[in-house]
Amino acid sequence: MRKEILVEEYIKKYGLFIHPEELQQHEDNVGEKVLVPLLICLGYSEKDIIRKPRLLHTIISKSGIEPDYGIFPYKERIYKIKNKTVSTKQYGIVVDVKKYKKELTKEMEDKLAGYCALSGAIYGILTNGEKLIVIQPIRGAVEWDYLDYIPTKNQLERIIKGGKIGEYKKSDIIYATRIVKELTEEE
Repeated sequence: MRKEILVEEYIKKYGLFIHPEELQQHEDNVGEKVLVPLLICLGYSEKDIIRKPRLLHTIISKSGIEPDYGIFPYKERIYKIKNKTVSTKQYGIVVDVKKYKKELTKEMEDKLAGYCALSGAIYGILTNGEKLIVIQPIRGAVEWDYLDYIPTKNQLERIIKGGKIGEYKKSDIIYATRIVKELTEEE
């Protein structure tokens, strides 16, 4: 069952001070003034937070598919694409940020799950600055569990070191690419 976390809970817990009027206009404001400070409170450093990470895969021979943030790059993948060697990172978490208070829809969750598959992410976060939805894919880009918290850097490191990372199948990558492209075009 879908779980939404109120950003206000984290703001109170960590003593963050956010002016709602600063979040208006553009989704980048939500990312930089809400998400990034929250992640820093959860133990992530600025170096762990990658803005607009480029996602590549042998199946996706061109870039152009970018979540808003890739958090905690943990592995580098090397691919041969059209006789070129290309490297891309896998992330512990990928984030899709929406405009302040914009309704978070099922289609947005589908797109987030696609980003998870394309980036090898263990978790995905969808936020509009007011609410957060945190997912953990369990069957490729088609099924996921909801979490009622954002994993801390320590929690993520333990999972990665423990090797509890699922691999996405080729069919997951193909489906994820199609979903992400279709839903990006609709926005």
